Amino acid sequence: VPTYSTTGEVIAFGGRAIGDAEPKYLNTSTTPAYTKGHHLYALNLARRAAQSDRTIIVVEGYLDCIALHQAGFENAVASLGTSFTEEQAAELRKYAEYVYLCFDGDAAGSAAATKAVDVASNKIEHAGSSVRIVLLPPGEDPDSYVRTHGAQAFRSLLESAKSAIAFKI
Repeated sequence: VPTYSTTGEVIAFGGRAIGDAEPKYLNTSTTPAYTKGHHLYALNLARRAAQSDRTIIVVEGYLDCIALHQAGFENAVASLGTSFTEEQAAELRKYAEYVYLCFDGDAAGSAAATKAVDVASNKIEHAGSSVRIVLLPPGEDPDSYVRTHGAQAFRSLLESAKSAIAFKI
C-alpha cells in the first residue's frame, strides 16, 4: 500500500506477507521524502474527515486503518508499525483536538499504548487536545474487531474510551 504526504504525493510503500512468511511487514527505508516515525498512514484522508469533529483515531498498522476506513471511520490513521512518536503527535496536533489511541488487545498493544500515552500527553494534551485510550478485548485488533462486531460496536468502544490519566492509573 502507498503512504501519501498530507498534500497527496506518494512518499513510501508498505507490504504485508500473507500467512506466516517472514518478514511479516516490508516497508520503505528512509529516503529524502520519508522518515519512519515522522509520517502517519492515511493522514491525507483523515485530516479532511477530522475537520468536522477535530477527532483522529490512531492505530498501529495500515490494515487496521484500512478496515476502519471501510467501516466508515475515515478519521483513522496508522503509525506504520513504529512506536507512536513525538513527530507523529505533533503532526496530529495540526488537525485534531481529540486523539483516540487504539492498539491491539494483547500485551504488546498494551505496552505500545502505555508509551503512546506519554508521547501524546506531552505533545497533544499540552496543546489543549484530549487523548483517550480505546481498549480492545484480549486477542483483538481494530481490524478483527470491526469486521467481527461491526461499526456500531467499535463506535461504542470509542464512546467508552478512557482518558489518558485513567488509563495510566
